[in-house]
Amino acid sequence: MSRRVKKAPKVQASQFNVHASKDQGLHKYIAHDAFHNSVGQHDSRNHFHKARDSAVLTKIMRWLEDPGFETPILWIHGLPGVGKSSIARKIAEMCTQSEKSLASFFFSREGRNTAEKLVPSLAYQFSLSIPEIREDLIRVLGEDPLLPSRNLNIQVQSLIIKPLIEHDLRTAPGLENRAIIILDGLDECRPEDQRNILEMLSKIGADHSQSSPFFLVFSRPESHIKTIFTKEPLRSLTWCLALNDFVVPQFSELNALYVQLLSSSSTHVEEILQILSLLLLCKSLPSQAVYPPFYLCHRRRTRNSITRSKSRMPHSRSSFWTGGARENISSIRPRDARL
Repeated sequence: MSRRVKKAPKVQASQFNVHASKDQGLHKYIAHDAFHNSVGQHDSRNHFHKARDSAVLTKIMRWLEDPGFETPILWIHGLPGVGKSSIARKIAEMCTQSEKSLASFFFSREGRNTAEKLVPSLAYQFSLSIPEIREDLIRVLGEDPLLPSRNLNIQVQSLIIKPLIEHDLRTAPGLENRAIIILDGLDECRPEDQRNILEMLSKIGADHSQSSPFFLVFSRPESHIKTIFTKEPLRSLTWCLALNDFVVPQFSELNALYVQLLSSSSTHVEEILQILSLLLLCKSLPSQAVYPPFYLCHRRRTRNSITRSKSRMPHSRSSFWTGGARENISSIRPRDARL
């Protein structure tokens, strides 16, 4: 009779099979719309900013592939509208195309603002990209069917870290094939879950420095998130990448180009208007923040506003900002910005 009792978990384990038509295992713990390639995920930007984003993508891919980088965590932060989610999706697509083992989770204030389904969703994706660990996951869930409801550290160790380590021991994949986890919109989570997730990453990085997955965390530079990243051991495990550093210099160049065109010839009116429309939009945003997507979305309205005033074309930057054009700021301020 004791043997029959021991066999009982195997029946429970079959429920974990994510391909079963009547699956009652992980499915109820998975956020199906949180993956980078889910139907609910789409790029809301009208254009991909090639010059800026290509530089960002190059840095991120270099971090993933260069053995000289010893930090398993990359924190990519930027102000609202700078394109964090678009870059996160692009990185996920590039990693998928190069057949890297990847799992992603895109948080959202509406419906995906907790860590409740985070680890099971990541484990499910790894079971697809690394079929060899599927049996390990089935076995683990058979031993403890309630595992997805336990705390984050227990979940991630049992459903992700241990299966990945065992797989690495069997295959010795090397740095180029280390698993990658992308977490986008961490700031969309509840504060308590934000802390728990970052503590989880810190523990993984400290305990498994040579075998830890690479973690890419995208968020706004919220003060409490920044504070956590500045504390040890997370500080030593993290490389920070500020997206604003890639944006602000471009507008300095535009400012210089405006002066150059203005002093050269009156034949550059169209170019001047285009540059002014962008500079005016940036000037109108609070805290001197710059958001390229807003320029694209409001370009027509901005240019029309300036065109109506081009008879009063300024002869210097100072006269522009102190002149009548300042009155146009309120009419072109982005109204859908979440600041």
